[in-house]
Amino acid sequence: MQPVFTGTQVRGAEAPWLEAGHGPALMRQAAWGLAHRTRQLLQQRGPVYGSRAVGLIGKGNNGGDTLWALSFLADRGVSIAAVAINATADQFHPEGLAAFQRAGGRLVSKIDAATDVVVDGVFGTGFHGSFDLPGYLTDHDLAIPQTAAIIACDIPSGLMADTGDIPGNALRADVTVTFGAPKLGLFVGEGGQHSGDVSVVDIGLGAELAAVQDPWWMADEPDVRAEFGPPRWDAHKYSRGVLSVVAGSPQYPGAAVLVVNAVAATGVGYISLVAQRPRDNSVADQVLAAHPQVVIEAQVAQKATAIVIGPGLGNTADEHDDFTAALQAAQRQQLPVLVDASGLDLLDEDMLAQTFAAMVLTPHIGEMQR
Repeated sequence: MQPVFTGTQVRGAEAPWLEAGHGPALMRQAAWGLAHRTRQLLQQRGPVYGSRAVGLIGKGNNGGDTLWALSFLADRGVSIAAVAINATADQFHPEGLAAFQRAGGRLVSKIDAATDVVVDGVFGTGFHGSFDLPGYLTDHDLAIPQTAAIIACDIPSGLMADTGDIPGNALRADVTVTFGAPKLGLFVGEGGQHSGDVSVVDIGLGAELAAVQDPWWMADEPDVRAEFGPPRWDAHKYSRGVLSVVAGSPQYPGAAVLVVNAVAATGVGYISLVAQRPRDNSVADQVLAAHPQVVIEAQVAQKATAIVIGPGLGNTADEHDDFTAALQAAQRQQLPVLVDASGLDLLDEDMLAQTFAAMVLTPHIGEMQR
């Protein structure tokens, strides 16, 4: 499992270094990593020498990181330019601006149509409030060429590093090069849809991050492979798990099909659909047409090792009884249970107070707000 940190936690890890006067060194180290990842992206698209990079520069340290990174790219033959965003050049990070100008960087008011990569360096993890960067670019006639890649410096500007929220509007990055540690906001909510591929640059915060209490955790590829690897030679349907699905109704039969699609993709060995014939004929028939290996049963399977309840159940008394019976089976057999969609509306405080082996709720944003 990979630890993931909020922007606040990472800034706290940086604080001792900044207080000790190591801010400039941290900035150059971060910028070098940003330049390296940008060069890799340029290499994938064609020759690095002669390519064109433009930085969208704000007045904070994020802009300084970007200016330094552009100066490093110039050493590899990249033509570099910068556009001031919601700022003037005299508000730029002074050392970053000086390095950028020494490297031959140009301050421009338009984005060249031949630009290969645009680096979003307007706001960083300390941003608060709301900003519409795409709207700003439109209002100031700053069109990013459709062929240009977009790289976010540390975090897409306007994205909240702690939550993934975007109160205004943000550019969708192809790549985000983030510093110190992976940040929660890059993976959750709107942030996960705007960050593209996330690359982490190590800037030497290992000891400070290790002392952070309660980081978030994210499964990486080895974790997934360990849990969902190929079957053992002696595996059989029961050893691969028995999942009872309580989903779908005459009104929403397709919901059960979607659930079983997802279940089948996990490699579970035995899928049981709880359906009451003849009432649920349409549900059972559609599921069997899509997945003939599914077993139709009138109640939660005796050998069940987990239960999924909720999608498409509807709100009739019969569906409510099915939901209650499935929860009672989960409690009686001490099975982990996942409750989704319509099932969330049927949960009440008494049910939540019961003891289950595990209960996972999977609301979307609208359901969570209710």
